Amino acid sequence: MAFINSVELDYPVDEVFKVIIRTAKRDFANFNPKDPIGTYTTKTAGNYGVKQAKVRVEITDYKLNELYQITTVRDKLMFVSTYRFEDLGDSKTRFTLEESDCTEGFFKAMNGMIQNFVFKKRIKNRFSFLVQGLENEILTYREKVEKAKPKAVSE
Repeated sequence: MAFINSVELDYPVDEVFKVIIRTAKRDFANFNPKDPIGTYTTKTAGNYGVKQAKVRVEITDYKLNELYQITTVRDKLMFVSTYRFEDLGDSKTRFTLEESDCTEGFFKAMNGMIQNFVFKKRIKNRFSFLVQGLENEILTYREKVEKAKPKAVSE
């Protein structure tokens, strides 16, 4: 079972990717932009629920300005989140998030049916929130770059 959400952004692909990677650098202490595959961290999942669990999050695929993939594992449960970046030209980017449940066995099929029925709207809302946050980070980054530029001397 996979959920795929996509949006066209009015920003160049390298800028969108850079903001995602800045976030990855905060999440993964040993992030190496030249070879990030295999970098992992341990987090607590379920912060908003009654049950909390430790999960391992690992970068499992990475291509500069094209792809960023993380895999989250807890016990026998495995979820893969793939972020794709497509350069559309004219400073536009198609940003796609695919979230897949890669858990093996009977519960995968049952879980997929339940997720599709119960969580579809929640996942779309979460994607919209992600895109909004991404756009805000891009604007903040642009402001910082603009402020850091030397001021032009008036004649």
